[in-house]
Amino acid sequence: MREAILAKAEELIRQTKGTNFTMRKLAEKAGVAQATPYLLLGSKDAMLYRLMMDCVQAIDEQLHGTHVSDPIEHILTVAQVSADFYAKDPVLYRPLLGFLSATDNPEHHPMLFGRAMRLWEPAIQRGVAAGVLLPSLRVEVYERQLLMNFVGVLQFWIQGEINEVGLRNHVLYGTALTLVPNVAVKHREKIIERVVSLEKLLPAQLMKPASVRKAARKKVAHLST
Repeated sequence: MREAILAKAEELIRQTKGTNFTMRKLAEKAGVAQATPYLLLGSKDAMLYRLMMDCVQAIDEQLHGTHVSDPIEHILTVAQVSADFYAKDPVLYRPLLGFLSATDNPEHHPMLFGRAMRLWEPAIQRGVAAGVLLPSLRVEVYERQLLMNFVGVLQFWIQGEINEVGLRNHVLYGTALTLVPNVAVKHREKIIERVVSLEKLLPAQLMKPASVRKAARKKVAHLST
């Protein structure tokens, strides 16, 4: 029943284009007693965080189905698969990620971000062990920086300032930039060439003027309350 209620929550997000529905409305949508969503999922915030945690789990499962031997390509693949996952369903994920960017739950936020950071962990560890990444590289610091790059680009996508193609290319470009100082010298020229090629794919400018961006931020804040 828990998964069925979460599926109805996704339907409500798509229908309302936001996350400001009530748990009572969710119960009605799922055809269960008003107390059932609370009993199975906790608070509304906990329910939305659960949806986000399921996203990270789905990305992880997709990554396990890929086989990339080169650690550098593996790091870039994590970024690309993650970007493409959200880009495939903007009607659902823009509002859901908008909620995430507007809240900071002290219990669920660290758990979610910690889980997301670990998506890069195997690739980084392999890179250090293989001598592709610098031996002094701290895995926990670098995976955090990779997530910061990813979340930063997501924010522009949430606001509608870049489209789905821009999301993927900016995520890859930022990820490649972080690799430049962290790869062994013999691999640096290769990654710099990748940065140059990715830069050519970036949009010339953001999609919205400043006035429209301000209005979009207000809308996302309202939808997330």
